[in-house]
Amino acid sequence: MKQLKQHFQRILDEGKDKPNRKGEFDQGDSTLSVFGAQLRFSLRDGTLPVTTSKELKFQSMAKEITWMLRGETNTKTLGCGIWDKWALQEDLVIRRAKSEHEVIMELSRKDPTVNINELSLQLFNLVLKNTTIKEGATLKVNTSQAEGDVPEVWEDVPATKENITPFNMNQVAVYVDDEPQPGLDIDYDALDEDIRAMGVEPYNIIPQFDAGYCGPIYGKQWREFESVVTRQGRPEIVKVDQFMEAYRMLRNDPYSRRNIISAWNPGLITESGIDLKTNIALGNMGLPPCHYGVQFYVSGQGEDKELSLLLKLRSSDSGLGLPFNIASYAFIAYIYAAEFNLKLGDLVVHIGDAHIYKSHIEGIKEYIARPEHELPKFNFIEKYKDIKTRVCVDAINAKVDQLTYDSEDDRNEAADNELIKYFGGDVDETPAGKEALFQLFLDNLDYTVLTECIEGYVCEPHIKLPLYD
Repeated sequence: MKQLKQHFQRILDEGKDKPNRKGEFDQGDSTLSVFGAQLRFSLRDGTLPVTTSKELKFQSMAKEITWMLRGETNTKTLGCGIWDKWALQEDLVIRRAKSEHEVIMELSRKDPTVNINELSLQLFNLVLKNTTIKEGATLKVNTSQAEGDVPEVWEDVPATKENITPFNMNQVAVYVDDEPQPGLDIDYDALDEDIRAMGVEPYNIIPQFDAGYCGPIYGKQWREFESVVTRQGRPEIVKVDQFMEAYRMLRNDPYSRRNIISAWNPGLITESGIDLKTNIALGNMGLPPCHYGVQFYVSGQGEDKELSLLLKLRSSDSGLGLPFNIASYAFIAYIYAAEFNLKLGDLVVHIGDAHIYKSHIEGIKEYIARPEHELPKFNFIEKYKDIKTRVCVDAINAKVDQLTYDSEDDRNEAADNELIKYFGGDVDETPAGKEALFQLFLDNLDYTVLTECIEGYVCEPHIKLPLYD
């Protein structure tokens, strides 16, 4: 990992001061930064590029990348605290005002003898009580008193509470610059209190997101990227599983220059100056993606076909986050190389804002001064077929066990039928069967598939660095 040490040294030597989010320059969370950096790591020798001058928390890295690959976005299934800072600390609920019908039905359930028409009139009177009529407000009234085929005559008359009924309330308007505007101001807070006095909570509390949710971050974008397409003149939202699209392209058009996965979704980026809870309530990400893009690159012919990966980062916490990113995406390269029997090439990392936090500087200097050790072997490719089979079989059995059966024989028969869908006959050798099996594998990846494949990891002690956003 000499490249990483050289990268650190460049930032220390050439880095420019950048402030923290409060505009402060000389704080621990302000940075030394360079713009535009590239690192290249060869994967050809079957090793995994991890830091050896300090311990990489390998298990945490493995938990995070498999969590993302499964498409998950809630820390409850992550198993470590990496994302706690950007996750909801409590359940997020929304309050929706109950409709008149909901209020009436709730009251009628409490007292079945109540007259529903009278309740409806009572609610209308409460609304009117808490309503202010704007000056100049008008109401269209049928003044013809006509019968049969005689044309009706409608006139604009001054709006008064005597003239307003449940049937014409929404017709009250005041004209401003010849454009009709709402003519009524309703004091909803006062109305809510009056409804509560009737014995009903005026709002439904609707669960929106569970505690631990981080918004539509990496896993959501990777496995369910939402795009708007127009079909037959109508806009339609489609969900794209980008990792399965990458699979199909490597199978059908491996030399394509278009095999790209993006986690950057401009419509869902966290808004500055808004707290995390509000951002997530708005549908945004708890933290915009730092590593936002990956491109697959295949070269060579026959048995010499080689897979390389290009990783793009908009922002890199080089001391803490970058070693995680390097190891994580190397693992992704290993997955696809194993699936398509490709040799491994390079992992190339492009960084926009490459920075070291000022509170990390002393730790980084210590890291640079420490000795390097040999990179650990990563025998994932050799174990891949067995690992994939085990992951998929375990997933199928877990699915089967969610149901209730009359006997153990019935349960085993159900499991056999499910297994046949993926492994029976030549199913797992057909393109469709291989694809279904790979998707089942991605959907059920567990961090242990990484930890069991790493061998001979020798490293210097861990250097603790604070976590910033």
